[in-house]
Amino acid sequence: MKHLSTNGWSVADAKRGGFTLIELLTVISIIGLVAGLVIGLAPATSKKMRKSRVKSDLHQIETAIENYKAKFGVYPPDNQTVVPNSQSHYPFPNQLLYELTGCAYQKPAGPFECVFNNTTLSTSDLTKVLNTDGIQNSSDDRKEVRSFFKELKATQVGKYTTTGVDIYMLKVPFPGPDGATNYWKYVSKNPTNNTQTFDLWAEIVVGGTTNLIGNWSGAE
Repeated sequence: MKHLSTNGWSVADAKRGGFTLIELLTVISIIGLVAGLVIGLAPATSKKMRKSRVKSDLHQIETAIENYKAKFGVYPPDNQTVVPNSQSHYPFPNQLLYELTGCAYQKPAGPFECVFNNTTLSTSDLTKVLNTDGIQNSSDDRKEVRSFFKELKATQVGKYTTTGVDIYMLKVPFPGPDGATNYWKYVSKNPTNNTQTFDLWAEIVVGGTTNLIGNWSGAE
């Protein structure tokens, strides 16, 4: 008996063109294997992406700091404060954001207005929180204020509140070891690692391990 056909295509051809159960199971197994490999590689990819993102921000800040040095002849000041009940110094919080983006002030002495986000700090607040009475990269003429960080994004800035004062600092894109908002640490006075320049670093948790990413040899 002849099979019905249209333009040479027959019902028998259709039956021969379908997948067998074994073929379907084989395809499903291959898809499952590939999916397993992708899922297995995801954590490693995530770790690499996190480190790469932080290193990119690190290099961006380094460039801004070096441009500041070229303009003023010194690196931006840090704020090394004595840790209570110890002789060690901890460079936090710091005025790095204000120095790199610049501030305008009203005569005769403040308040200082951060050009980047138009927030203000009084001279007394600067002294109270940052142990300084002014910002070097500032002017009473807003047009004279120099920004060394023209590509800074709002997501790279975080608000930190201490002793009732809100200040803004350069923020790391991922939480720190304590799970809280993470900020860049900076030392320009007596740096431990780059004794002739400055130390800049951040700590992030990747795969359950704390990673220190800094601008000196030996740091990631």
